[in-house]
Amino acid sequence: MGRGAILKHIEESLSPATPSDGIRKFAVVGLGGMGKTQVALKYAYKSQSVFTIILWANADTPGKLAQSFSVFDQALGLSKTIESRQRGSCLRVKEYLRKTDQPWLLVFDNVSPDVSKESWIDSYWPSGENGSLLITTREAMSLGPFTGKIEELSQLLEPESAELILSLSGKEKDMTSLKTAAAICSRLGCYPLAILTAASILKGQRLELETFLKDYGNSDLLRYQAHPMSGPEARCHSSLETALRSQFARLDKDKDKDIRRALGILSCLDHSGIEEKFLEGVPGKPDTDSRLHSIRDIKRVRTLVEKNLVRRTETNDDVKKVDRIKISMHQLIQDFCLMDMKKHGEFQEVFSCAVELICNLWPVPERHNRHNRDLWITQQNLIQHIEALAKHCSDPHAFPNGGGTSLAFAELCYNGAWYFYERGNFKSARPLLETAENICKLHKGSELILADIYGAYGSIDSESNDRESCKDNFDKQLKGLQVAIEKGLEKQPTVREALSYGGLANATMGMNQYAEAEELYKKCLEVWDGCPGDPDIYVPHFAACLTLLGKVEEAEERLKNMIEKRKERYGDKDLTNFRYVALCPELLPAEMRLRLIRVGPDH
Repeated sequence: MGRGAILKHIEESLSPATPSDGIRKFAVVGLGGMGKTQVALKYAYKSQSVFTIILWANADTPGKLAQSFSVFDQALGLSKTIESRQRGSCLRVKEYLRKTDQPWLLVFDNVSPDVSKESWIDSYWPSGENGSLLITTREAMSLGPFTGKIEELSQLLEPESAELILSLSGKEKDMTSLKTAAAICSRLGCYPLAILTAASILKGQRLELETFLKDYGNSDLLRYQAHPMSGPEARCHSSLETALRSQFARLDKDKDKDIRRALGILSCLDHSGIEEKFLEGVPGKPDTDSRLHSIRDIKRVRTLVEKNLVRRTETNDDVKKVDRIKISMHQLIQDFCLMDMKKHGEFQEVFSCAVELICNLWPVPERHNRHNRDLWITQQNLIQHIEALAKHCSDPHAFPNGGGTSLAFAELCYNGAWYFYERGNFKSARPLLETAENICKLHKGSELILADIYGAYGSIDSESNDRESCKDNFDKQLKGLQVAIEKGLEKQPTVREALSYGGLANATMGMNQYAEAEELYKKCLEVWDGCPGDPDIYVPHFAACLTLLGKVEEAEERLKNMIEKRKERYGDKDLTNFRYVALCPELLPAEMRLRLIRVGPDH
């Protein structure tokens, strides 16, 4: 199911009716468990009326390949017993296929790098005019100097996956079951062997689809070994775990330590992928962690692509007229890699490297210019990786590598949350803030980061009109910052302190405590006087507060001064709406109602 297109391509390439100067060749490349063997089996079954001779060779090891040719030797009547010398069997089979005038198909299934190292093309490839070769392999590099057509087998489409899991598990097909099945397949990345495994569990344990979706995660499937399915469509070399483990086994720990670390770093990030240019680092910003060289060398990443453990895809950016190359990973490969890294005690190292990578890439706005939209594009391309890293920290007590990495990641989560706040996505901001807060509470020296976190909470509360929580969080921010200053974690004067007073002043005014708010606004502007940037965002709020206290003239004077300063700084290019200011709302007494100030270029 869902492989009709590639079967058609194989048929068009290998059919005896297809003109050819020699042997027709086609290779199917794909991750273990993607369905390569099933595709080859399906083609072989369909082609029994086309080919007089069909031979199937197991090629995952040199020994199995040699044994397969011994079987062919006997089956073709070239040798009386299967115990004949394998080298002789190979030569006899190749000579037979070269001379026969009958159309034949030879399948080399699951060709491995171990086989390719043995010069298998020279040893086992026959010649002749009437033959077709179909090869399946996990790595294109195993094909050597292959001159035929190569096609990569990817995951199924979601609708096809949903129908397949329903068919294999014996479930009825209706709108509800298709929707639930699609949700299961989406979580599995529409990976054929995972779908087969899930169907085995559903059928073997007589589970409902909703129960499976709720109770079974990818880690459960990776550990599942039983295979109660039958039929050609359910045949597979191995379990899901074995298929993936064999893929990882080729990363010998000693020989490929840096390649394995690069894979681990990528597995900690979001599986949808990261742009290749980001892996090369930020120009002029050296890494503080030397272990990142394992992923900075793009050759190592390309090796992972060759081993089919990650994908390298190229897309066109029509707006900027540039090509973008993204390195991504299948969800199940990612889950297995993380499980394997944790099993071998490698997770803490690769996680800290991943944190360092994103910390180096994330553009942090200056504190006095927090609303810098120029950074949004880069932040948008990285934010999903902060979310992915945060998912590994559900238990802050088990946070890897102690205080240094912990606080760096807490600050990264805060920065990611602030990006979400700037974009109006408060729902996504809160989980990152909660992760950062939980980490900080376990480590000394986190007062400054905690102050920022509470400030972000307060900003979100302000937007959602939760006045009491808003004031409480801004109060925590100011108190935390004062402790950080006392401990020498921040030096005065600091924009952080001015922002703390400003946020608390806004919250206090929202609680109708105008006299207290007035003092806080004064403190905000006083502190900011020695800091970079300008406090313009707070001046209108302060003016409104003064107006509500009946100090209209003072409010008007502050607004005029602010507008004049902006005119001097920005000229007529200042397109803000500060030139038009309503001093008081309709709820004020008649003598204090709306007074509009207009300060334009001709003022």
